[in-house]
Order: sequence, then C-alpha cells, then structure tokens
Amino acid sequence: MRERWRLLSIVMILFLSLNCWGNEISSLSQIFLLGKGIQDRDSDSLADKVSLFIIIPDNPTAQEIAVASDIAARANFESLVIDFSLVRKESEIEGSEIPVNPILVGTNLNLIGKLAKQGKINLSRLNHHQGLVTIFSYKNQKGIALVAGSEEALLHTGRAFFLRWPYFWEILGREQGATYFTLEADLAQLLKDEGISFIRMTIRDALYEFPPTKSPHESIKRLKFNLGEIKNLTVEIDFDSKKQKEQAFRALETLQRQHLRGLRTDVLSYPGCSRITFELQTGQSRREISRIFLRRLGYPKRILTPSYKRPVRTKISGKDFDLLSLFSSKGFYSDSNKDNILDSLDASIIIPHSSGKPGSPSIKGTDLLASRLVLASAGASFPILLLDEEIESIKALKAPILIGRDNSLNIELIKTGKLKISPLEKGWGMVKVVTEAFNKSNALSIIGADREGLEKTLAYISQTFPYFDEYREGNPKINDLPTALEEFFKGKEGSAEAYFQQMLEKTVEDIKDKDFESFSVKLYLPKKNQKFKEYVQKYLKDSLSTKKLEIQSYALRDSKTIFEKQKDFPWEGDEAIRLIQEKINTLKGTGQPLKISLGVSESPEVRNTLKKRIESLLVQNNIFAHDVEVLSSYKQGFFWLLEKVVPALNLKGKKIHRLTIRFAEEKDNFKQIKRFYTEPFRWLQELYPVDEIIAKKTDIPLARIDFEMKEDTEPVYEVRAYDDKNNLQFEDNFSPQTREALFLKVLPEWGKVKLTTGWLRMKQGKKAVLDTSLKSDLERFWDFYQDEILAGVYSHILKKTGNEPSFKKQPYFKRLLIEMWFSEPDYRLGLDEEIISSLEAMHDEIYFDTLDFLRGITEIELEDEDIPEDTSRYSAPGNILPLIHPSLEGKGGKVKVTFDDQQASSPKLVLRWKEKGREEHSKKIVFPSIKAKTLHMPSFVYNGQKERIENLIMEVEIEKEKEYLALIEIIDSLRGLQKQHILPPTFSYPRLNSITLRVRFKKLEKEEYFPVYYKYDCEQEKTAPENQPREETIVPTDKIISPQMCLDMMCRLDRYKTIRSYIAGKSYEGRKVPVLEIFTPLERYVS
Repeated sequence: MRERWRLLSIVMILFLSLNCWGNEISSLSQIFLLGKGIQDRDSDSLADKVSLFIIIPDNPTAQEIAVASDIAARANFESLVIDFSLVRKESEIEGSEIPVNPILVGTNLNLIGKLAKQGKINLSRLNHHQGLVTIFSYKNQKGIALVAGSEEALLHTGRAFFLRWPYFWEILGREQGATYFTLEADLAQLLKDEGISFIRMTIRDALYEFPPTKSPHESIKRLKFNLGEIKNLTVEIDFDSKKQKEQAFRALETLQRQHLRGLRTDVLSYPGCSRITFELQTGQSRREISRIFLRRLGYPKRILTPSYKRPVRTKISGKDFDLLSLFSSKGFYSDSNKDNILDSLDASIIIPHSSGKPGSPSIKGTDLLASRLVLASAGASFPILLLDEEIESIKALKAPILIGRDNSLNIELIKTGKLKISPLEKGWGMVKVVTEAFNKSNALSIIGADREGLEKTLAYISQTFPYFDEYREGNPKINDLPTALEEFFKGKEGSAEAYFQQMLEKTVEDIKDKDFESFSVKLYLPKKNQKFKEYVQKYLKDSLSTKKLEIQSYALRDSKTIFEKQKDFPWEGDEAIRLIQEKINTLKGTGQPLKISLGVSESPEVRNTLKKRIESLLVQNNIFAHDVEVLSSYKQGFFWLLEKVVPALNLKGKKIHRLTIRFAEEKDNFKQIKRFYTEPFRWLQELYPVDEIIAKKTDIPLARIDFEMKEDTEPVYEVRAYDDKNNLQFEDNFSPQTREALFLKVLPEWGKVKLTTGWLRMKQGKKAVLDTSLKSDLERFWDFYQDEILAGVYSHILKKTGNEPSFKKQPYFKRLLIEMWFSEPDYRLGLDEEIISSLEAMHDEIYFDTLDFLRGITEIELEDEDIPEDTSRYSAPGNILPLIHPSLEGKGGKVKVTFDDQQASSPKLVLRWKEKGREEHSKKIVFPSIKAKTLHMPSFVYNGQKERIENLIMEVEIEKEKEYLALIEIIDSLRGLQKQHILPPTFSYPRLNSITLRVRFKKLEKEEYFPVYYKYDCEQEKTAPENQPREETIVPTDKIISPQMCLDMMCRLDRYKTIRSYIAGKSYEGRKVPVLEIFTPLERYVS
C-alpha cells in the first residue's frame, strides 16, 4: 500500500473540542495535529517542530524498524524542520523521564510489558492477525502504544494508522474521506441535537485486523485483497453529570436501533471502521462506565469484491542517477508539474526481513534516511520502508535504496555481477549506485562491513551528504568535485605546471647540447606559482649552457593594456561664447536689439553664470539693447516648465484653478528595421517629476495638474491654465531641439535615434542672424566613444575570436574602464531622493549600450540552444566600468579610457632562445584543454571510525585518445612535482581521505589515485546579540563597501544565531561571493 501525500500533506483541522489542552496527546485524533504532535513555535501557522518520540526495542525486528522509520518520516514531513532524533532505543531513555508524547513500538519493549502487567494494555486479546494503537497513561503521562499479535500485523497496523492518519482507511480527500475529525464532529453534532453537553471526547484505541490472504492458487494470487480495517474503535466520552451520560446512552441506543431498521445510516457509520465502541462515564471512576457499540452498516466494495491486481509495469521510465543527483528529480524524486519544485518521492528504502533475528543484527539509521527523503520534497509516498520479502516484482522498482549485505536484492545484484563490494575494514561502509539494477532504473546499495559501519554510513548519507563535513549551505560538498575536475582539465590545480614540466623536459632534451647567447621563458599560469618558477629556473640553469637566462611568470587574469586613450573636451559654454563673439564681429551696428537664446546641458547655477558672461560680452561690444536666455538642453521640457511657465503662472496668482500639460505622441516608422523603436510617451517621461514640483511652487494642487497626449507632433508641448470657471488664463508652447544620429556607428544597421541637443539662436531685430545646433559635452563624448573606443574594442574582439564572437569565447576582455570629468547638471531636486543628473544617465548609457553592442555581435553556438530567449543576462563579455566624477561646473571635460585584457585565455609556455651566430627561435606550448564526454560519481567508501569518506570514486570518459594520453602523462608529472612539494595536493576537501579517478577512452581505462588534504579554518562560535561585545557599526552606510569589507562584515554578522552566512562561489575575478540568509526556523535541516 502506498498512499500519496501532496505538498503540506493534510491541512490539520483544529477541532474545537474540549479535550485539546496543552501539548500532550490525549486522543488518537491528535497525533499529527498542529499544537499537539506538531508544533508552531513562531506562530506563523507553519509547523516547525515535531513533538513526538518513537521508542523501539534495543534489538528491533525488521518490522519494528520499518514502522518506526515511516512514523518518523511521516511526522517530519508535517514540519518545516526535520528532527533526526525522533526514534530512540529503549535503553537510551531508561533511568530518565519518558519524553513527551512517546510512541511505543512493539511488544518487545520492557515498558509495554509493564503496562500489560498493570492492565493498561490487554495483549492477550490480540490474535496473530490483529494490531492495536492505543492511548496509555504511565506515571501521570500519556503516550501511544503500537502492539500486535505478530510482527506482520504490527507492520500493517503501524502503516494503516500512522501513514493513513487522519483517515480511517480510504483516502478520498478532506471533504469526503472518513477521518477521526469526522467522527468527533459527527458525534458532537448528534449529542448537540439531543441537547447533551460533554466535558471531553477521547478516541482511545483502534484495533486493526488483517485477515490472511495467501493462497497457493494462481487465480487467487491475481486478486488484490485489501481486507484490513479497523475492527473496533473505542471512544471515551466524559460527562459532568450522570443525567447527561444517561441521555447520551439513550441517544446512541436509539441510533443503534435505527441502524438495524436501515434509518440514519449515514450517521456514525464509516467504511473503514467495522465497529465503534462508546464508553460513557462521569468523573474519574471507570466503575460507572456505560458501553454501547455501533456496527458499520454493510461492507465496503474492496472487502466484498476484491479487485484484480494491477499488471506489473516491467517497462518503467528509468532513473539514471549517480551520487551527484541522488536528492534531485534525476534520482529519488520527481517534479510532476515541471515547476522546479520536487513534489513526489520515487525512492523506496528496502531492508532485509531478517534484520533483528538471530545471526542478523538489527539496523539503526533507516529512520534517519527516511526522514531525510522527505526533507527535499513537497510530496511523499508512504510507506517509504519496505522489507525485501514484500517486493513482489523487482522489475517494478524505481530508484530503490537497498540496505544491508543480507538484503536479498543486494544478494541478487552480487550474484549477477552488477554489484561488487569494495574491501571494507571494521567500521566501514559502502554507498554505491548500481546501473540498471533490475530494469532501466538505477539503484543505490548501502552495505557495511559490520553493524557499526552500516549505521555510521546511514547516518552520514542522511544527516551530512552531499556535504563532506557539516550539512550547511556554502560548505564543501561532493557536487563541487565536477567543477574542480573541469578546472583541472583546463590547467588549474597544478595540471598546467605538470604539463609544461614534461614538455619543457622534452624540448630541452632536443636542444641541450647547443650553446645559447640567451634563453627566456614566459609562463602563463592560472595563478602565479613562485615555487614552479624557481623549479624551472634551476632546471634550465642545470640543463643548458647560456649566458643569459630569464624567467617571467604571469597569472592568466593579470591585466595587460590593449589601448589607453585620453581626450580633453572644450566646454560647451566656452564654445557658445566663441560663436557669439564671432557673430558679433560680423554684425553691423543697426541699433536694433539683439536677442540670444542658448541651450546647454548645465545646472541652473552654471547657466546663470554663463548668461552673465554673455551679457558682459555684449556690453563690452557696445551692444546694450539685448535679451539673453540660457536654457537647459537636458530635459528641455522639464526646465521650460519650471523656468518659463511656473513664473508666468505665479504672476496670475490664485486665478489659476487647474493646469493641463499636453504633449505630442512620439511616432516611429515600424516598417524600418532597427534595434529600438521610440516609446510613444517619450515626451511625457522626460517631464518626470515636474507635476509635483509645480504643485510645490504654485498654488495649484497636484490633483488638478493633468497630462494629455495629442496626436499632432508640433509643438511638442502645450500648456493651458484655467480658472475655476474654466476660462483660459494662460497658454504657451515649446518644442525641444533635436537631431538624429546612429544608435551605434559600429552597427549602422541598428538604425537611428532622436537625441535632444543644444542650440544657439541669435536675432537682430526680427532678422535671424544665427541658428545652429550646439552639441553638449556628453554628445561630443559619445561621438568619441563610438568612433575611437567601441571601434577599437570591436577590432580587438574580432582579432581575438577569429572574427567569430560567441558565448563560448567570452569573456572578450578583462576591463573597459571609462573615467569621465564633465560639467553637467547633477543636483538634488529637493523632492524625496530625486536628482537631475545627466552624468548618471550617461553612466547607464555607457554600461547598457555597450553590453547591448557586445551581445549584438555575439553568436549562439548549437550547444547553447537551450539558453533562454532573452540571453542578455547570460552574456559575460567583460567588465564594463564607467567611473563618473562629480560635475566640474563650468569647466572643460576630460575622458580617460583604459582597455585591458587578460594576459592569456589559457595556460601557455613561451620559449625564446638565440644561439651564437643564428637567428632567434621561439616555441609556444599551449595547454591542451581536455574535454570530458561524461562524468559520473558512482560510489564511495565511508570510514565510520574516523567519520570521513575514505575513498570517493569518480569516472570520467575522455572524448579523444590524444587528450586521454595527455591526461595520463599530466597526472604522472603532477605526482612528481607534488612529491618535491612544488605543487600542493590537487584536491582539498574536509573529511575526504582520497579520490580515485577512473579515466576512460573507449576500451582504455586507468585508475589514478589522489590523496586529499584539507586545512581547517578557525571558526568563531556564534553568540547571541545580547552576549556579543559592543563594537562599531558592522555595516557602514557612509562609504563604499569594498569586496574585502563585505567579507569582513559577513564574518561579524555570522556571529548572530539568526544569521546564516556562506560563500556561494567565486566571481570571474576569483573573489568570494558572500551570502547572508536571515530567516526562522533556526535549525539546520529546514525544508
């Protein structure tokens, strides 16, 4: 029987009867009830603690182990926090108080014997096919006992009650299925209808019966007998008076007679319960108990007409997993609706039926594994534990976990040669994935050299795996090994040094007899290695005859400058002054007033200063009749409203009742293919947040300032102000100065965009003497950036990638640093945290437009087809770093651009030498990047005595024979360098003694052994905040936080118990990426 529990299993109904006080379970209806067997400690309506303890004999039978493990898993499934200490042996509690809400499993317990002697449990009434779940009292404490007339009945009874709870039998859904809550509600309603009150209602015990179903006849074997049921359910009802008790008895007696006549058959009659016995009493004395029972009316169909067994599915969908994917949808679980949440458990734990019998020690630890299986899934299937003798068809098994050497399924796998047991010493265990064990699905075998080895291995796989040392996010785990091995194949962890050492020896062997004038070596390694550099220098000095020997070493990611460019820009204000002076010199003295309108991208203060300079210039040139305005070319409509319209409105005073600002719809030609199309509301967006500022600067409430889009494109902005009688009091209009430009000159096919720009207009009288656009400082910078910077970047990328930029060949460069100094508007508006800053806008333009350009030139390879459609976040071309300095306020601008790349994209060795009288020779040796076709982790041996993985097996298949042979030689050379202490151990993980790497290419195979060394860091014990010494502010808010400061803060914050910190990985630059998690519950194992 396997029942499906989805998501949070059953939403526990908090039945409001008077028997629910405290955390102690006093009724079978409360086993997994929130507030009873399950607790919510932080009052968030989510269960976070199991308040149950399961007690088993010291040498439990297989059935006792199985049922106790399933009860623990079911209880833990109801809670966010997994408690691995729920199952305890009887000797572990002897001499101490019995824990709250104990569940006693089996008649082999001494405590069960004591209860039986005291008459609290009647074992003699249980026949071979019966089992009992009952509430007992012992030393003023209540508990639950699970006993039976046989081990088989014990297993069936435990599964039927604890795994089906709160249902009697059929699980039909909360609204239809008959549950203990249904019984309590129905009984309470019956008594209420009769005007009867009661003190408490207790479902005291459930007697189960499982008739034998075995038969030698094939036709009988084909039937599915599901004859088990609750033979009798005992319900105690306490009343505060004898009268109430007698009334209740009469009411039940009446219902009993009605049932016999076929009346009210839907009241207190349930398919899964053969009989309900009611014990009515007053006070504490059981001498005045009145008993009456109600029999079920008829039998359910499953009992009357057994159905045929479902055909065994011999062709099940295979589960191809290894140790890396055990606790995933590839392994033990499924994600049925593909929402990336594991929602069903496919695995079963299978233990030998002989466990606990003479000659076969019992197994401890299956309860841990069963509870671990429910940690990662939102759904689970029960029972999780099965006995090997229960398996009717091994071909139907899906992801089975086979425990123990005596397990008949493990014996079968050993017999067929699919399972080979590694040599195991005392206290050791083995965990091994068996490929296509009985069908297309893999199995996991866990075997111990002895009882200690098996139990310690089970404890590790349950409570620590996949971590090596401690189950905690960020700690080293076996899933880190494939990445480490891939890096080894790319030259890291000493493989590059090992390869270059052998290649250097071969090269020197060919040229050692020559007489050199000079010999130089350039080493490009994943990271600098001074010991290896010294080794190479000594080796060449001893092996060659040369007057000059030079060794240089670089880390791959060390910077090298591709180009560096600087440019000074004249200030746009000075440019305007120059143009005005030139035009003044050509004007004839007509005596007519001169009007100048200038638009520059500057703050109001700088524009006011510039205006005074222009006026002074005019006076110096004897032009006294003049009118000068200096407006903003940045957010032109915004500043026009503030600097032109608002003063005009204020002159009207309180006459202005409402204001309408109309803006033109920006239209684009969608028939023309280009990268970007204009937002229709562009001109409205450029006004933000002008309405709030107008409301502050005038008497017009914000609610009476409206925006309205108009279809005609000119003028762009219109303003109309009305009084309270809707009479027009003011109107004006304005159109920003714009120009068209290519979005990116290096990709002209991406089309043009419309820019706002500056202007200079001069009128003498009514005659226009000058009308020209005036590029702002940032416009001129953008021209320079496209012409000289992006073009240079593009050229470098094409050269580096062989004219084929692709995701696979990224990063294209290390850093593009753009440092800028310009005079631009950059100030707070005085409204919340809003600022006007063209510098901030330019920062975004540089960063995002450059990324967009780099994404635009990048191809997607075939193997990258599964990348999402929006690949912008997956593109990692290099570090684009705009560094914007504060505004220079009325001064010329400057830009400095530094374009850096890595020293090399992969490890290499460059040799140069010159013989006397000959030309210089060079030789470049590039590390051969080794590609793994497949990588599996099938098994490990666990040392239970030292609590570490003794040896971990990794299997890797190499694509090409040349790479396979190169890898073998690299590993051989690596060992030699490690013996000389030139290279550290290749792998470093806690509680891992060694790794065996099985390298394969077709029929070629070789095992390579790697010892593992790990140096533990000192960890500071966490203390509660109130116990922590006072210190300065941990997280400063007045300075930029550097990567190292961030790590220091993380370490200090990690002292708090409520804060979890860990390193999630490393950035491309090799920096640690810290993560802080702050949530409850605080326990380690949280679902």
